[in-house]
Amino acid sequence: MADVLRAVAPYTLEGYAPLITCPTLVLDGENDPGHASQLYEALCCEKTYHLFPAAEGGGEHCQEGAMSRLHQVVFDWLDTVLAPTKATQASMS
Repeated sequence: MADVLRAVAPYTLEGYAPLITCPTLVLDGENDPGHASQLYEALCCEKTYHLFPAAEGGGEHCQEGAMSRLHQVVFDWLDTVLAPTKATQASMS
């Protein structure tokens, strides 16, 4: 496992985040040592940041311990982002 971690360490989104153009949901856990907030700040697209507090059980990486809450946040965001606009609905008529 240590070899795998060393092998993937050079792979980051540094320099690539500004190239992302689609709406992006960045999820973070209060106790997660990752860099989700830095990714969020580097994005230039439509973006949403959600921090899961440890008190709700979602403070760890990938929100382990709060999967139902994770799904609620993700699907609510998808409902908003993928909702057809009035212009889209009119063109489909």
